[in-house]
Amino acid sequence: MNELAATANRTTRINSLEIADRTDKLHKDVMRDIRNLIDQGAITERNFALSEYRDASGKSNPMYLLDFEAIMTLVTGYDAPRRNAVIKRWLALERGEAAPLAEMAGRAPADLHETLLDVPVINNLISCMSETMTTMNRVLGRLEKLEAAPAAAPRRQLPLPGLGKLQLNSVAEIKAFVTAACQLIPDGAVDKSLFYQRYRNWCWHTNKHPFDYSNFCKGLYQAGLPIRATQRKTGKTTPPLKLILGLRLLTPGLEAQA
Repeated sequence: MNELAATANRTTRINSLEIADRTDKLHKDVMRDIRNLIDQGAITERNFALSEYRDASGKSNPMYLLDFEAIMTLVTGYDAPRRNAVIKRWLALERGEAAPLAEMAGRAPADLHETLLDVPVINNLISCMSETMTTMNRVLGRLEKLEAAPAAAPRRQLPLPGLGKLQLNSVAEIKAFVTAACQLIPDGAVDKSLFYQRYRNWCWHTNKHPFDYSNFCKGLYQAGLPIRATQRKTGKTTPPLKLILGLRLLTPGLEAQA
């Protein structure tokens, strides 16, 4: 604090770009904070000057130059780490150990590089990019090992449990189910999904391996039975009901006794 008091009367000023960088705030937000203090009379005309800088695209933008008193007034509203960062930056400028960010455009590339490395945001960005590159190199190394490894033999696909492919004698088996669990009548009708579920139950009772739904339907239509498939609409928004006409299911349990 003694060092601050000794330098308080000097003419060193810090610009709003420096403050935004050291506090990890947007420059427009720092400009807003300064304008609010000017409107409140906390910072007077003798404490600041309005200047401008050029961004990377060459566009001119406004910025404030603040003296020691204005800086202390501004950072009083910030938290302790931000206050400390701004004070350290001001002392560095006072001692001539750093140059304002707005002056970096006219510097030689080597000097500009050294100045940028002193900015916390740039340091954090470089650290993140380094970690990202390390991770990418690991992933690429892993991919190269996988490409160099011999191709593994394809796994044999096993049939789904409880399902089987249609065989030449499937028609006779499905016909046996119809005989045991159904009654053929011209005006009969049964829901197709319910009919297939009853077929699976019948297979379970008779220790048979059921066919999948598609092959079951194929075998059913090839059995030469007086049945046919149809669809009935049950509503404007509901899907149509898939039916098999020409038969009806017996009472549950009768097929187990057959």
